[in-house]
Amino acid sequence: MDDSSCTRWQKQCFCRPEARGFSLVELLAACAVLVVLLAIGIPSYNAVTAASREYVTLSTLYGVLAEARSTAVSKKSRVTLCRASPLGACMGDATSGALDWAQTGILMFVDMDQDRRYSAGEPLLRHISLDDGISLIWNRGDSLTYEPDGTVIGGSNGTFQVLIADDLSCSLVVSMMGRVRQQCER
Repeated sequence: MDDSSCTRWQKQCFCRPEARGFSLVELLAACAVLVVLLAIGIPSYNAVTAASREYVTLSTLYGVLAEARSTAVSKKSRVTLCRASPLGACMGDATSGALDWAQTGILMFVDMDQDRRYSAGEPLLRHISLDDGISLIWNRGDSLTYEPDGTVIGGSNGTFQVLIADDLSCSLVVSMMGRVRQQCER
């Protein structure tokens, strides 16, 4: 089309070369910038997501441990935390060894018969479930028991390690006095 045969409307829409869109070079440059931003952004997003999951797990566990200690003192009785079995009982009775508590969850109950195992007549305080993909390793076996004075029974002090994708970063250390502190290694 030559410029003299165009109507006024055609001149505005079709006859001007600057109104045709993006060139191939501009489109390739925009795609290259997008690829670089995605290459930087996706690993950063994954790191932020993993850190957030770790923080939620640590906060939940810290709250559960504080609640168990507080309940033991206020009810003047033993409160036990144990690895839950799929049937709603405590899984095992080991007092040592590093075991993963996250897969089946955690039971918190008033241990009236003081056997560190949940029985039908004992009050169940909470059943805690954790996110998939998280490992919560307790290095003292299948249970943790708080005494009525807030201390833990002999041999129960230890460490909960939070692992996300096999990367140890933070842990909660429970002292014999029943106090909990966070320890991070970055």
